[in-house]
Amino acid sequence: MMRLIFCVTCIAAIALGCGEDSSGPNGGSGGAAGTGGSGGTGGSAGVGGEGGMGGSAGMGGTGGSTTLINGCLESQASDLTGMANVTITDIAAWLIPHSACVRVSTDTVVTWQGDFTIHPLAGGVTPTKDEASPISAINASSGSEDASVTLDMAGTYPYFCEIHLTTMQGVIYVE
Repeated sequence: MMRLIFCVTCIAAIALGCGEDSSGPNGGSGGAAGTGGSGGTGGSAGVGGEGGMGGSAGMGGTGGSTTLINGCLESQASDLTGMANVTITDIAAWLIPHSACVRVSTDTVVTWQGDFTIHPLAGGVTPTKDEASPISAINASSGSEDASVTLDMAGTYPYFCEIHLTTMQGVIYVE
């Protein structure tokens, strides 16, 4: 005789872990869970036996940040980790438009090159300048000398042009 057992459904994933029929002393074992799913239902009792145990729950996956900051997603940032020096304007010129989203290692020297008189560089999330940001501390608001900063602590360092708020921006993710 065959029995059908309906399995638990999870919103994130459907886990099919149905128990088995058994005429022995113990019921069948529960099914395995799918990724991020719920455990299976235990098997039904056989003649004079006990029901099987439910399957264990699967684990959900991990992913990059889904928070958009200055037009950047961490999961889509260019991986430049392991480089001692990174020049942002090698990735995207410090002109309109500018968008650079990069990941670097701690103690990386990050440099911008451009005309900071017409494109003043500020650290922060557009349009709010973060005076505590190490990018704001380099005070690149005039002239055309390179603006460099050593990012020695892990974190997220957004930046933008104080005149062209949404067309010149980016983020440095430090790992």
